[in-house]
Amino acid sequence: MKAQSLQDIQVVTRRRPKTTTYLRAVPHTAFFPHNGQVEIRTTFAEAAEKAKGKEGLCPCHRLPWAAHYVLKETSGSMVAHPTPPPMKEWEKRLTSVAEAFERLALVLAERK
Repeated sequence: MKAQSLQDIQVVTRRRPKTTTYLRAVPHTAFFPHNGQVEIRTTFAEAAEKAKGKEGLCPCHRLPWAAHYVLKETSGSMVAHPTPPPMKEWEKRLTSVAEAFERLALVLAERK
């Protein structure tokens, strides 16, 4: 079932090294993807679109044509806007403190 909101729960099954099943919250990027994720999804869709109307397997890779085009277009490609690394907890706190000081400075400037 497709996630409807960020409050939904997913059942995840991992098969290696041993089968494990657990629950998790829907990832934030399922609804708000990063720019790099949008770029690679668009590239993927455009590559698969080239196979429209073709039947059978490509002779070089013995793959369906859509998979062949996606492999050729996306292998080794880099996106212009990669996903940013997650912030560490201390970075989040420093950022929130800096934002609070900026808001305080604006309030004090308005009072003068």
